[in-house]
Amino acid sequence: MNKFCFKPIYCFYLISLLFFSLVGQIMNHCHPYYDLGIYGEALRLIQWNNLNPFIPGRFIHIFNDHFDPILIPFSFFERFLPGPLLGTTVEWLSIALCWFPIRHLYQKQKINFNTAVFSYAFIVLNHAMVDALFRPFHPTTWACLPLLCSLSFYYLKNYRAMLISIILLFSCREEFPLVGIMLGLVLLFTKEKKWGLITLISSLIWALFAFKIRPLIFAGDFSNYGGTLIQSFINNPLAQIKSLFEIGTIRMFLARTIPLLLIINFSAVKKHFPHLILAFIITSPIFGIRFASNSWGFHYGTAPVIALWFILLPALNESLTMTSPPMNQWRIRISWSFLIITFLTPVTKNNWDNWFAWGGFEFGHKQCLNQTTRLKEIKDAQKWITNSPHNKILLGGNLISTQLISSQDHPEKEFYFLGGPSSGHQLNYNVVMVEKPPSGDAWPIGQDRIKSLIENWRKSGLKIIIDNDSIFLAEGVIKIDQ
Repeated sequence: MNKFCFKPIYCFYLISLLFFSLVGQIMNHCHPYYDLGIYGEALRLIQWNNLNPFIPGRFIHIFNDHFDPILIPFSFFERFLPGPLLGTTVEWLSIALCWFPIRHLYQKQKINFNTAVFSYAFIVLNHAMVDALFRPFHPTTWACLPLLCSLSFYYLKNYRAMLISIILLFSCREEFPLVGIMLGLVLLFTKEKKWGLITLISSLIWALFAFKIRPLIFAGDFSNYGGTLIQSFINNPLAQIKSLFEIGTIRMFLARTIPLLLIINFSAVKKHFPHLILAFIITSPIFGIRFASNSWGFHYGTAPVIALWFILLPALNESLTMTSPPMNQWRIRISWSFLIITFLTPVTKNNWDNWFAWGGFEFGHKQCLNQTTRLKEIKDAQKWITNSPHNKILLGGNLISTQLISSQDHPEKEFYFLGGPSSGHQLNYNVVMVEKPPSGDAWPIGQDRIKSLIENWRKSGLKIIIDNDSIFLAEGVIKIDQ
């Protein structure tokens, strides 16, 4: 097996290649406003005197949407690196650093070296991680490291470190206190009364604040994801069950689980069945929320992969223990090959599109081509916006994140998302900038609507700054319903 097993540093090299590709995508204006622009703007606007800033493009205060206060300490570093790039870097590091809790399990002799290396590769090279990183950034993906630490320290019975990790986990998204509640109950059930009570009480306090107290003390509109999720599930509970059997969902599940399931022996699963049950109870909120919301892709898929690894960890370790009966080597070969191929395929395609698209051949970035003329025209337009006296800016979805980078030192500027939540409030803007179809991101209004808006803006007496093959940029009194 060893010759098919990457060293941990090789896995790090591979996800560094993914990061290189991701930065290229961002700088080529390939990413939509959700979620890169939302959280990139949050890092830009969070201040000690304004810890819950209003996000114009999302048209809501950031912690009235999701409760992820982990953003607050990291916002300090936004003065050194623009929010979208900072958030993407932290997200990538959260996944890359997953080696350290796994190595700690190995050092404490809870798993063997083959298990440690395969575990790291299975987590960081997984289809779910690639999917999440190519749709940056979201604190749910940041949660990979504290989630893995929480589960690893529980497995080691290092409950003090587990508690610190799980508090950090809570700060990444409001769903994770539910994991803490189940963890506390399992600790009580297994007669770890002291740490069970501490964990349970800490989780209940955080959940009480996140779900009940927060709406009472935070000003402005409030997103009720929990209520919407429960109501939609009650209205049509069979829809989620049916979705599990759709071809796309099955293909996604197989891409994420085959490398692990190929290696594990069924006899090892039976032997460690008590751990499997307890681990499933602990992580059940992760699976339950994604099942009820039918959300397994993007940043939603990272936590279930880590949870599945944790559930099957003892069985995986026994399956890869050298003293156990030798496995069929073809299963190991297929597992590693599948894992690496499913990782490298999208990463290679994206790197080609971002950096090396010679001869006009593109795999997928048809609407954000790496063309010198296009990139220069966008750069010039964004520079004009940065230097202009106007502060209420309406932008196409794929342009906001890079405009945040261009306007890093101008927190007074407000960037609104064309077709986004602010559209229903009949706001007037000072500047509008969009890419002309077929380039740019036309979601959610579509290319025909963008073409129609450009024609209306031309006729409305606006001062047109740029109107060429790529860009429409104008100033004046901008209305979406003109």
